[in-house]
Amino acid sequence: MWRLKVGERLTISAPSNSFELSYGRPEYLLLAGGIGITPIYTMALALKQAGANFRLLYAARSRGDLALADELARYIGERLQLFVGEEGQRIDIAGEIAQLDRRGELYVCGPFGMMEATRRLWCEVGRPVAHLRYETFGNAGNFADVPFKIRIPRLGLEIEVPANRSMLDALEDAGVDMIFGCRRGECGLCVLPILEASAPVDHRDVFFSSEEQATNEKLCTCVSRAVSGCITIDTPDRLPTQRHSSASQSCRG
Repeated sequence: MWRLKVGERLTISAPSNSFELSYGRPEYLLLAGGIGITPIYTMALALKQAGANFRLLYAARSRGDLALADELARYIGERLQLFVGEEGQRIDIAGEIAQLDRRGELYVCGPFGMMEATRRLWCEVGRPVAHLRYETFGNAGNFADVPFKIRIPRLGLEIEVPANRSMLDALEDAGVDMIFGCRRGECGLCVLPILEASAPVDHRDVFFSSEEQATNEKLCTCVSRAVSGCITIDTPDRLPTQRHSSASQSCRG
């Protein structure tokens, strides 16, 4: 957006839904954390209208952060349960999953930690992967954004990455032909192997597990970055071009 100039033409796609609610399940569990209530709110209203069996667990840091809580209480009543962090209340995610019908579905949207914990606990008990639906609004990372360098020995390139630009942006600007999809660290299309890093890598994706991130073998270039210094990576067997070129693929069905 910041690179746009007055008078430029934009191509805008039709709206798409990558966090769609399905119907016909015997039970639904909705988990929302903070601003993650935004998509979960309308799901709760839709399930109530459909007469579905569901519960909504909504957590926030303070009572003042519980956006839409009053409206939800009016619409869905006892199906809503609130959890306030400042009052020592926490959602027992493992316990809630255990109570959910084996054919039921769980929908979750919230902070990165909540997302990771839910995904891990869901997989640990062998629940069907397709019955866990989630949407992320990003992981801010563990370190502040600072400039760093990318080296690609095979292409003979050294690229500066500004603090306000992603690795993917910098690679595209340098003419490296990249493949990408979501630009949110979810689909894994922009993943590249790490050959060497002079400083820690701040993994901000939700594509890799925490164990995979700890190996520091690969990273999602759209969101992850080096903490400082230089990171040496490799790219697919494609040469840099003189024009801005990218092959965009959808990561969702």
